[in-house]
Amino acid sequence: EAIREIQGPPINRGFDSDGHPTQAAEKFARAQGVTLKSLQVKKTSRGEYLVAQVREKRRKATGLLREMLPQMLDALTFPRTMRWNAGGTRFVRPIRWILALYEKRTVSFRYAELKSGNRSYGHALMSPGSFILRDAGAYLKELKKRRVIVDHVLRREMIREQVQTLTRSARARLREDPEILDQSTFQVEFPVAIRGRFDRDFLGLPEEVLVNVMREQQGYFTLYSRNGKILPKFICITNVKVSSMKTICAGHERVLKARLEDARFYFEEDQKIPLEGRVEGLRGMVFQDRLGTLYDKVQRLDHLTRTLADGLDLSCQKELQRAVWLCKADLLTGMVREFPSLQGVMGREYARLQGESEDVSRAIFEHHLPRSAQDPMMPKTAVSKCLAVADKLDTLCGCFAVGLRPSGSEDPYGLRRMGQGIIRILLDDVFIRLSLGELIRTSLSLFPQAGLSDPSKCVEDVRVFLRERMQSFLRTRATTAGQKEVSLWFKGTTYRADLVDAVLSQRFDRVAEAYRRIVALVIFHRQSDFEPLMVAYKRAARIVPAEWSRPVQSNLFREPEEKALSAACQKAELQIRSLLRDHHNEDVLRTLAGLRQPIDAFFDKVFVMVEDQAIRENRLALLKMVCDLFNQYGDFSRVMVEERTPETKIATGQSGMK
Repeated sequence: EAIREIQGPPINRGFDSDGHPTQAAEKFARAQGVTLKSLQVKKTSRGEYLVAQVREKRRKATGLLREMLPQMLDALTFPRTMRWNAGGTRFVRPIRWILALYEKRTVSFRYAELKSGNRSYGHALMSPGSFILRDAGAYLKELKKRRVIVDHVLRREMIREQVQTLTRSARARLREDPEILDQSTFQVEFPVAIRGRFDRDFLGLPEEVLVNVMREQQGYFTLYSRNGKILPKFICITNVKVSSMKTICAGHERVLKARLEDARFYFEEDQKIPLEGRVEGLRGMVFQDRLGTLYDKVQRLDHLTRTLADGLDLSCQKELQRAVWLCKADLLTGMVREFPSLQGVMGREYARLQGESEDVSRAIFEHHLPRSAQDPMMPKTAVSKCLAVADKLDTLCGCFAVGLRPSGSEDPYGLRRMGQGIIRILLDDVFIRLSLGELIRTSLSLFPQAGLSDPSKCVEDVRVFLRERMQSFLRTRATTAGQKEVSLWFKGTTYRADLVDAVLSQRFDRVAEAYRRIVALVIFHRQSDFEPLMVAYKRAARIVPAEWSRPVQSNLFREPEEKALSAACQKAELQIRSLLRDHHNEDVLRTLAGLRQPIDAFFDKVFVMVEDQAIRENRLALLKMVCDLFNQYGDFSRVMVEERTPETKIATGQSGMK
C-alpha cells in the first residue's frame, strides 16, 4: 500500500469557533473517502490546513497501462479524423498495428479491433518486413536500423543539414522557413533531400507566384541568388533513399512544371480583362449572408475612407478612392481562384501592369496587412494604411452589428486578429488626431440592415474589444523603453501590464496618442523618483473619498504647505493642459514629478482630518486637485509600487490625519 497526503481547507474554515467541523470539512472528508476523525492538521508556510491520508493499493504497472493506454488513445484529438473499420474508431490515419511494451513485458489490450503486441515494422519501402521487439529501451535503435527515425528533433536536424549542404553546393542562399522545415519533418520517416530545377522561362512570373507554387503547393524549399533573386532551383524532402535518386528528382520536376504552367496560363489570361472591368462582378460575390456582397463592402469602404481622409487632412484622396475601387477585384481572377493565398499580391501585380500608380498598386496588396499577430509586414503608405484600417474595421463592425462576435476560443471570422491589426496600424503618427469612437460610429451607420436598437452600446462594445486587443498586443511585445523612438522593437524588455492599464483604462479613443503616453510612462518609470512619486500620489488618492467634489478655497488655508501645494497645482494645471495638447508626454510626467516635494511636505506638516469641517473638506478638495492633475494623464491608482513606511501608516490608519 501507498499513503498519499491530500491537503484540504484551512483549519479556520474546517472548524468553527466551538471546534465543531464545518460543512467544508465534511465535504472534504467525504470526497477523499475518509472519516472526519481521521483528518489531521498540518502546518504550512501559509498557515494550518486540514489534510487527509489516503491509502492506495499498489498495482502492477502493466495492469495499469492495460487500462490506461486505450483511454489515452481515445483521448487524442486531431483537426480531422477518419474511420476505416466496422467498429467505427476515429483516428488521423488507419491504425495497422499496436506496439506496447513496458521494459521487456508486453502490455496486452485491444483498440480499434487490434490486439497490441511486441511486433513492429520498419520503413514501408526500404525495410518492409516485421520484427519482434524484445526490450522497450531498444525501440529507437531497432527502428533506425530499419530506416525509421522516430525522434522528430533528429529528423529536423538531418533535414536542416542536408538542405544547407545542397544550398552551398548550388552557390545559393536559403531563407529561413521554420514552417516548411516542420512540415517536412513530420511528413517523412527517413528524410533525404534532393535538389531539382525548373525552366528559366518561368522566372517571368511574379516572385510570390513562384514561391507559392513551390512552398505552399509542393512543400519545397526555394533557393535565391546572392543578390536576392529567385533561382530556377528547389530542394524537396523525400521519404526514401534509392540507388537512382535522379528518377525521383525528375518526378518532382515534372509535377512542379505542370503547376507552374497552370500558373503561367492564369497569369496571361487574367491580363486580358483589366481589374476595373471585374469590379461589377463583385455584385455576385457574397461577403457574408447578413452583410451583403463584396460590391456592397467596396461601397462602404469608399464612404469610410473618405471620412478618414477628411479627418486626417490627407492629400492622397484621389489615389485612396482608386485603391478602394480596385482592392477586391483580383478575387475574380483565375490566379486567385487557383491560389487563394495570392489575394492582394495578384491585384498589385495586375495593377502595375495596367498602369495604375504605385500608391494604388501597393495599397491593393498592403491593405491585407498585417495578416497575423506575428506578421512583420505592415502597410507603408498613407493610402495603404487608411484602406487597411477601413477594410478591417468594416468587417469588425459588421460582425458586431449582426451578433457574430468572438466567444471563448471561437473566432470563426478572425476578428481578434483583425482587431490587433487595426491597433498596430493606428499606432502610426498619421492617426494621432483620429477619434476611434467617431470612426466606429461612422462604420456602424453603414449597416442599416443590422437594425441596431442601441448603436451607442455597439460602439462601446467595439471600442472595448479594440482596447483589449491593444492591451494584449502591448503585453506581448517589447519596447525601446530607454529611447524616445517608439517605432523600433527589441527583445528583453516588455511593457508592464499596470502601466498599460493605467493609460488605457482612463481613456481610449486616440490610439496613437494613448500609445505615446504608454511609451513615455514606460521610459519615465525607470527613473529613480518614479516610485516615490507614485507613493505620494497614492497617499492623496487613498484619503480622498470617491466622487468627492468641492472647490478649493484659499481663504481656508491655515498652513504654508497648503498654500505651496495649491500654487504648485495651479501652475502645473496650466502647463499640463498645454503639453497634452501638443503631445509632449515626457514633459507632462516631468511636471507631475515636480509635485512630489510639495505633496510630501503637505503630508509631513498638515493634519487633514481636523475637527473643523470646513477646513477638513478644503484640505480634501486640495488633495482631489492633486489627483485630478494625475488623472489627466492616466489612472495611476493601477500602477503597482512597493509599499513603504508612509504607505504602511496610511494602510494601518496611523496617518489618515496627515
